[in-house]
Amino acid sequence: MKIPKIANYRPIVLSAIALMIGITIGALCINSLVAFGIVLGILALFSAVTIIVKKSPLIVISIFLLIGFSLMSLYSSLVTPKEINVENCYVECRVTEILSDSYGENRYVVEDLTFEEERYSSKGLLKSERQFEIGDKVVLIGGVETIEYKPFNSYSTARYAKGIKYEINGEQGAVIEDTKLRWYEWVRYKLRKCYVDRLGDEDAGIALGLVIGDVSYVSHETNEEMRATGVSHIFSVSGLHVGFMCALIYALFRLFKVNKRKSLIVVIAVLLGYGILTGFPVGVVRASIMSIVVLISLLLIERNDPLNTLSFTAIVILLISPIELFSVSFLLSIGAVLGITCFYDPLKNLCKWENKILRRVWFSVAMSISAHAFIIPISANFFGTMTLYFIVANLLIVPLSSIIYMLLIPLSVLTIIWEPLGILISPLSFPLMGIRIVGSLIANLPFAVLDLKFPIVAGVLYTVGTLVLSRFYMGSKKSKIALACASFCACALIIFIF
Repeated sequence: MKIPKIANYRPIVLSAIALMIGITIGALCINSLVAFGIVLGILALFSAVTIIVKKSPLIVISIFLLIGFSLMSLYSSLVTPKEINVENCYVECRVTEILSDSYGENRYVVEDLTFEEERYSSKGLLKSERQFEIGDKVVLIGGVETIEYKPFNSYSTARYAKGIKYEINGEQGAVIEDTKLRWYEWVRYKLRKCYVDRLGDEDAGIALGLVIGDVSYVSHETNEEMRATGVSHIFSVSGLHVGFMCALIYALFRLFKVNKRKSLIVVIAVLLGYGILTGFPVGVVRASIMSIVVLISLLLIERNDPLNTLSFTAIVILLISPIELFSVSFLLSIGAVLGITCFYDPLKNLCKWENKILRRVWFSVAMSISAHAFIIPISANFFGTMTLYFIVANLLIVPLSSIIYMLLIPLSVLTIIWEPLGILISPLSFPLMGIRIVGSLIANLPFAVLDLKFPIVAGVLYTVGTLVLSRFYMGSKKSKIALACASFCACALIIFIF
């Protein structure tokens, strides 16, 4: 029996999968020099054999396995800082970002760290009872501790992905200088000030989360309610926001009849600036790369393959920072787009209604279901929960937040140009309040959040079964059903046992 080719043999997809496996193997070997040497030898031998026998798929797999393994090993050796654990030392630093106060204390990302008369290039996470502003140069007495580098630990991964390697607990502190703000820090400051003045803290928190991913004003209660409804992604600047940004630019270009090549240059420049402004979260990086690749492919060959585009994007991100593979935000971002790529069109085509309103509602439902196809196991593995009413929440909150975002962007630009125009933002407090009210109502419904343990092996089996059912597995209908059922049954068995 001839084994069907997955996706008609897509080298870019195979490269992305092999790179991820290689990075994972590299992460498993970082604490053992013997294991590193053995695995490196095996992968090098495998690559040499595949090149000799000239089997194209195997050559692609072996090379990217070796690249992923070597890259992760090299990255681990470079990022591991000197271990520090000191108390009551003199610390000097500059505040570069204000984080959420979810833990009942003020938290900041700081740079230009100096302690024990030594300067450090890495960033730190400052926890303090004192309130500071972006750009403040701070001195304090407190404890400094190195965040242990653990690729499979979500906390460690999230911090290292942002360049944060130290935790600082400040007992006393004072501002010694107001340093000059960089342009993106100045824009964030202006937006924070305008939103808080015009909307109040609660609504300003949602507005800042929507526009630049700043959740420092989002209350712990609101944050938990949004997570319980399955729409917390509106606070994480991602593909949703980049899509809106591209839509605004595209509409503007259509209005002034700008040609495609000039449009592409402007889109790239705007996305780069937006990435700098938001701190380049993985969702923006992923969406920006995908948007640019899609625009270039449409410009040059007038067609686009979404699976290849997603795979190419994953390769670029992981080559830059292999530790992103173990980041929750990376996995959720890639998982959501993979689900949409695999299942949105088939689900969308199930709609036979002629009524435009019903069709649009169904398209939104199809988008929500397909996006959550791979998000469910990821969320269950990292958070141990599953949201039950995510379809209803996405139907109500996402369209509303989309409208608010599309209005906030131009109004925010006008406000930055001339501050009195900020009064135009004030009416948006009503729809922003609507997001909070709807989120609270859905979050407080019975069984809104279900406890669900999803071990990694179960997640892999679930993913295999789900991918087999997609249009990218080219096997027969019987083989698709058989393989999917076997994967789902094994997944259910592992969940039941553990």
